[in-house]
Amino acid sequence: MKLSPSRFRPLLSAVVRLVAPGLLVAFTVATVQVAHAWNAVGHMTIGAIAEARLNDHAKQEIAKLLPLVTDPRSPDLMTAGVWMDDIRADGVRLYDRWHYDNLGHSPDGTPIGPRHSDNVAWAVEQNLRALQSEKSSTEEKARALRFVLHTVEDAHNPLHCGSRFTKDNLKGDSGGNQFRLENVDSARNLHALWDGALGTFKRDDEDRLKSEERLRALATTLTTKYPEASFPQAAVLDPEKWIEEGTVYLKSDVYPQTATPDAAYMEHCRPIAEKQATLAGYRLARLLNSIWT
Repeated sequence: MKLSPSRFRPLLSAVVRLVAPGLLVAFTVATVQVAHAWNAVGHMTIGAIAEARLNDHAKQEIAKLLPLVTDPRSPDLMTAGVWMDDIRADGVRLYDRWHYDNLGHSPDGTPIGPRHSDNVAWAVEQNLRALQSEKSSTEEKARALRFVLHTVEDAHNPLHCGSRFTKDNLKGDSGGNQFRLENVDSARNLHALWDGALGTFKRDDEDRLKSEERLRALATTLTTKYPEASFPQAAVLDPEKWIEEGTVYLKSDVYPQTATPDAAYMEHCRPIAEKQATLAGYRLARLLNSIWT
């Protein structure tokens, strides 16, 4: 499903309006429960990877747009990637489906439900269109930028690309949210485990802005470990292709054999999660640089 910019603009402008610093006015709608894709540490680290690769023009334009959405929790590019999760925690639920895709796979032949049209790949495309449209106001572009940051990052988490359907779970497991884990200190379910890149993105109580230097160092560690040249697919900027990549991991690697993932599983899957997050940063930078050359 494609929307023209003229049809998309009211969707951006009518629902979320920041009327004062930290104050949100929004419609709240009932929708499918969805967990965060990467946690805040993950989103900020991906943002740091992208930020380090932006050209000067992109940096200048982004610096103009970010302050137009007044939220003290996310004043810069790194923290702005967390904004969609922040407003969801505030009660803004209209964009829940923009965080994920509900493509499915079934190891036992269970029928898979229909795909949502307003999924994360769709959200990337529509917000990129709004960000580049001459018909969009600067305020609409500011919101679209924040949506782009988050949705590009989310689309690289395999458990935001789909769910597993089985005879015991006919409606799917909500991207691993219903796959409960045992004896895993950092996560109560499979989705949460991958949110933290299997331990790489460790949450703490540190203020976001104070943690930026540490997370930039983590970003450097990841990009040194997984350089952009090792990702020939980094040039692929079609979000539908990203979802296809994620579902390959979903089918072959993501699900452990038991509710207690063993060391072999963790050692195999942690690099997958790290690579996907790093790739998200590379692609995000390429997208933004393509807008502001």
